[in-house]
Amino acid sequence: MLLSRLYLQLGVFLDYITGEHGDEHQPSLSEILRKSLGSNKTDLAHSTGSDAYDVINERLKQLIPERHHYLFPQFNVTSDWPPAYLAHGALDSVVLVHESLYLYRLFKNAGIDVTLSVEEGKEHSFDYEPDAEAVHGTGLFDSIVEFLKEHLENARRDKQ
Repeated sequence: MLLSRLYLQLGVFLDYITGEHGDEHQPSLSEILRKSLGSNKTDLAHSTGSDAYDVINERLKQLIPERHHYLFPQFNVTSDWPPAYLAHGALDSVVLVHESLYLYRLFKNAGIDVTLSVEEGKEHSFDYEPDAEAVHGTGLFDSIVEFLKEHLENARRDKQ
């Protein structure tokens, strides 16, 4: 794994971006969030309702200083959000698939043009697998390309 991807997953980048590194008296922001989320991860993996995510995201919003809310998409969804394509591995153990389901619901409720593709049997970073192009090229990847082409063309047309 690339070191930068590991730093992203561990929250080290979040600590640097926010300046909330922590010290011997105060935990870093990523430590606070990991501790808060750790107790819920197992329950959420088996949850089918969105209420649990509403509660957790409200708690996260309270744990994260307001000056950093702009870094978290789930706190900033409005009708002005651009179209989005979400692709997620169903077996993702790093970012639970319910995160994308939650964001998808927020986008839909805000009237955003959004597509969600959950890839069955796939883990986190499935697009990095050696055979990813062969497995996903004529399905998922082409669908993403068409989505982007359509929305970029619409944006270009709207500008004229």
